[in-house]
Amino acid sequence: MASSQPVPTALPQPSFAGLDRRLAAYFLDVLIAASVILIAGFTMRGLRAVGLWMPAVQELSPSEIWRGFGVGAKFSVVFGFVLSMGPIYMALFESSPWQASLGKRLFNIYVSDNEGNRISVARAFGRWFTKFFFNWFFLWAVSMGTIVGTSQKKALHDFVAGTIVVRGTTGGGRLARAMADYGRVRDSICLALGNVSHDRLRVAFQENRAAWLLAGQNEVRAESKRPPPKS
Repeated sequence: MASSQPVPTALPQPSFAGLDRRLAAYFLDVLIAASVILIAGFTMRGLRAVGLWMPAVQELSPSEIWRGFGVGAKFSVVFGFVLSMGPIYMALFESSPWQASLGKRLFNIYVSDNEGNRISVARAFGRWFTKFFFNWFFLWAVSMGTIVGTSQKKALHDFVAGTIVVRGTTGGGRLARAMADYGRVRDSICLALGNVSHDRLRVAFQENRAAWLLAGQNEVRAESKRPPPKS
C-alpha cells in the first residue's frame, strides 16, 4: 500500500559568490571610499590656490606636527583614517534593504547571515572591523584561500561575523529591476565580445530573471503590508 504522506523536497541552496566577483566588488568599493578623500584633498588645494584657506602652521614638517599633537588629537587622526577606509559606507549599505554596497550591487552579490536573513548595523560594523583587523595583519591571503576552498565560500571575517555572500539581489522596486536589466545588458556585451560561452550566458539570464521575479514578489508583499491611507 502506497503511503499518502508527501515526499519532502530539498530546499534550494543559495549560489555563493566566488572570489572573482568579491574582489571586483571590493576594489570598486575601495575606489568609492577613496574618492571622498580625493575630493576633500582637491577641495583644500583649490581653496589654498585661490587664497581662501591657508594651513595654520606652514614651516613645520608633518612629522613635527604629529609629535606636537596630544593623545586626543592623535586618536582623532587615527580614527579619521579608519573611517576614511569605508566602515560607515560599508556597514550602512550592507545592513540596508539592498544588503550590499554599491560595488556588490553592481556585481550582483549581497551579504546575509548564515540563515539568509538581513544583518543588523552592529553586525555589519563588526564584520567590517574584523576584515580590517585581518587585512592589517596580512591575513587577506588566508581569506582568499578560504573563499576558494570552503563550500560556502566564506572569508575569515565571514566566519567570525556569521555571514555569507550570495549571488543575486535583494530589495524590491524599480531599482532592483533596473539592476537586473543592467545584468542582462552586461551579459549580452560579454557574449558579443566572445568572453563567455552560450551556457554561461543562459545561466546569467536565468539568474537575472530570478532576481527580477524576487524583487517583484517583495514589492507586492510590501504593498500588501502597507496600511491603507487615512481618509
